[in-house]
Amino acid sequence: MRKKILVNVNAFAVKKVVLSTIVGLDYDFIEFCSEEDLRFKFTLLKDSIILMIHEINYMTYKKDLELIKVISGNGVKTLVITDRYESAIIDEAMDIGANDILVLPLKEEVLKNKVVNLIEGSKFAKIEDAAIAKVFVDENMIDSEIARADRGKYSISLVMVEFTGILDEEVEWFMVKLRAKLRETDIVFRYSAVKLLLICPFTTKENVVEVENKVRAVRSENFIHFRMKVALFVYGISYPKDAKTSTDLLVLLDGGIKNSILLGNIRGTFSDFNKADKETYVKILKKR
Repeated sequence: MRKKILVNVNAFAVKKVVLSTIVGLDYDFIEFCSEEDLRFKFTLLKDSIILMIHEINYMTYKKDLELIKVISGNGVKTLVITDRYESAIIDEAMDIGANDILVLPLKEEVLKNKVVNLIEGSKFAKIEDAAIAKVFVDENMIDSEIARADRGKYSISLVMVEFTGILDEEVEWFMVKLRAKLRETDIVFRYSAVKLLLICPFTTKENVVEVENKVRAVRSENFIHFRMKVALFVYGISYPKDAKTSTDLLVLLDGGIKNSILLGNIRGTFSDFNKADKETYVKILKKR
């Protein structure tokens, strides 16, 4: 039986993106309109349901939260959509098992990637090229995540990954493995042909190294799948601690990756370098 996703979204523009993304990944969607409708369809199709996408109604949010609890308690991931930020309700939704909360309005590509991320991380999801969104991140997507963080008053971390000597299909394969290791709320984008950008909500500056280590772990744990010449460089920063705009964040990330590559190429001891090289390396090391 084909895998299915339960959907209850009122806003047409949002529903259009959600349903198009589901169909594009070769899954079926089942819409529900009430608690009774959901319970009936979930009971009938339980073994084929991998995700529920549910828009909270603030007039009946207590019932919505109860539905989330029931569905998540059966091992099915839930994506909650809301058109305003109410910290008490959102915190309660996360506590009872919601895997992610989307606060509207939201850029179309960000919404699409959130859905893709949850589907790919679900226990029945297929690891295929067709299931990988080849979306290259732009500043508007980062601005959307910054706006969400500002509304929710939380930090986000951004981690850039650059490869050398890698094939495109190896990058896609790496993304699948990395998404499986990260939290459901983390997003993995293509930044360029050989770069990835990770956006990690709720991850502070102090914890960004944990994300960096997960990236390196994918490389080390799956070394046999890469050719010997493939190298990987990682650099992470945090908003708003390191920078406050998407442009400044990307400048810092690009600079950090360049420094990582430079440090990775150091050979010998400092006594082998001339004075100018020593000063350059010392400045880089102090920044880190």
